[in-house]
Amino acid sequence: MTTCLILAAGEAERHNGGNKPLLEVNGETLLNRTIRLLVRNTDWSVQNSNKQAIYCVTHRTDLDHKGAAKFEPNKRRWITETLLSTVPLWRNGARLQIFLGDVYYTESAVRKVFQTCGPTAFGKGCNIHALAWCCDASAKIRDALTVFVENTEHYPRIHGAGKLWLFVERNQIPLIDFGDETTDFDSPQEHKRFIAKYGNRNR
Repeated sequence: MTTCLILAAGEAERHNGGNKPLLEVNGETLLNRTIRLLVRNTDWSVQNSNKQAIYCVTHRTDLDHKGAAKFEPNKRRWITETLLSTVPLWRNGARLQIFLGDVYYTESAVRKVFQTCGPTAFGKGCNIHALAWCCDASAKIRDALTVFVENTEHYPRIHGAGKLWLFVERNQIPLIDFGDETTDFDSPQEHKRFIAKYGNRNR
């Protein structure tokens, strides 16, 4: 049994308030692509089970999340707080896989997450693109997130406050680089450069 969460509750400040999950590659939004790849790769889960739940975690009403149920986080000041708010979705016995709504994933990258029991983070440096862990680690992750969010409340100006990369670093979660075109777009210019370089690839 697998639960997939797509975190899409950010404000996209570096995109002038635009909605980054709605950025398109090959005529498909990042969010729709992620949902499609999750559905397609269900059989790649460690348990090889079709019992999979996919949730789009967002407060926004302008997202087309067909294929995924919507879950509105009660708190979302930081991405770690958004993730912590999803604890009610962490089903007993389920593996957790966390994806970001503003990331372009290759099919290979999604397969790697499905094949990982974790706890494992995927990304490079300060860019975390996915997380995965088995059910037996859920309580430990929940407690670590709770402490991390509480510390962020007390020290909001610390470098990386509330960010996933700092949570991964402080909790010594192994970080794996997908080693492919999987990426996020920190600015409209990065999105344009990606389209110019990888357009019509990795459908």
